[in-house]
Amino acid sequence: MNKHIFLLFAICTFSFQSLIAQRPGGFEPQLRVSYDKGVSKMKPNTVSVEFIAGLRTSEQTRVGLGVGYSSHSHLIPSEPGIGYGSSWDTTYKTVSSIPIFLTAKHNFNVKKFSPYVGLDVGFNHYPSAGGSDSSAEGFYLRPHGGVDLLLGRSRISLEASFRHSTIFNHADIDGWFSQVGVSAGFSFEL
Repeated sequence: MNKHIFLLFAICTFSFQSLIAQRPGGFEPQLRVSYDKGVSKMKPNTVSVEFIAGLRTSEQTRVGLGVGYSSHSHLIPSEPGIGYGSSWDTTYKTVSSIPIFLTAKHNFNVKKFSPYVGLDVGFNHYPSAGGSDSSAEGFYLRPHGGVDLLLGRSRISLEASFRHSTIFNHADIDGWFSQVGVSAGFSFEL
């Protein structure tokens, strides 16, 4: 699975570089901080810091590639290896992940307060999933919407999101988990 993530990252990087070469300027890096609250059985609570290398393809649309660090606290099954059919422990275990994702965002206008919708699609690498020494990979999908406050060439973003994630091939955690969250971001166009 690590080879697949590396291949996806390499393809995205080369594609992104060719987009930048075709349209000089319009580069919009963003730093985003998020908190997500679990709404599924595992009740994961997540704090994330992400860097997005974005490219403004028009005044209203940005596409990009993101990478970050997330710290999740998950409920873990008290009967390992059973997954969703087991009873659940009442203690949380911390799991870290490194998300790598593609992102797209569309603003509805270019006024001072600009509402938007967006979508992040990517993979998470879990260096030590479920508190064990083994690593794991996972997929996630994150639709989001919010408002940008435009300050010249800078933007402050406030958004709400729904994150739907999984961890592949892990004995303690098997299946999808869902979260709702809030984020704040700062970006500037070069």
